[in-house]
Amino acid sequence: VFMEAGELWMKAMPKPHVPHLLEELRSKSRVMHLGLDLQGWERHKDIRRSVGRADVPTILWNHRWAWDKGTDTFMAFAREIIQRNFPAQFVILGQSFSHMPQGWESLREELGERCLQWGYAESKEEYISWLWQCDVVPVAPHQEYFGLSVVEAMRCEVMPWVPDAHAYPETTPNDIRFLPSEDWIQALEDGDWKRNPQCKQAIREHALQFDWAERGPAVLEELNRVASNVS
Repeated sequence: VFMEAGELWMKAMPKPHVPHLLEELRSKSRVMHLGLDLQGWERHKDIRRSVGRADVPTILWNHRWAWDKGTDTFMAFAREIIQRNFPAQFVILGQSFSHMPQGWESLREELGERCLQWGYAESKEEYISWLWQCDVVPVAPHQEYFGLSVVEAMRCEVMPWVPDAHAYPETTPNDIRFLPSEDWIQALEDGDWKRNPQCKQAIREHALQFDWAERGPAVLEELNRVASNVS
């Protein structure tokens, strides 16, 4: 993404054009994924076991309440569930701002008793405990450079329903089928939210590769390499 934007910027710049600089930069560049603190999350797994129904899907939103995260698509999905009277529950987490996407606040009232949680979790422990309650995290953002919230959800065995776009091919398991938003309703009806223990384990293990204990050595090695070249 950075390189593509750089090419457009270079073309818009006045002469002299120096496209070779981008190629030099590309050869020296490397994408380093984030490192997250994902250890010990199992101890929060059973805190909310009695909340909601276990026989219906629990749908998660754990992103910022902002348009670029695809709130428009998620609201349309939630409202279609309500219109069809499909049995489903919602856990709505994430950071809110003074200016929220149009229609977002009214969604809470529309969901009614379907909504198990609405709003920012007061602690990390509370946040993690809610993730463990959920089955799927459907998201279709307008931009996504890593997808931290999706990785955190996968850490708690939540199935990602994401498009084959943005950073998701790099951050989700290879054997997970990408799911565009127009297929979410059908996936619910087909029972795709019901996953066997092996699938849940695979999702969890994939997320753990982004734990800082795994990512830290690679980041440190890269920083040492850069520092040695500078000196």
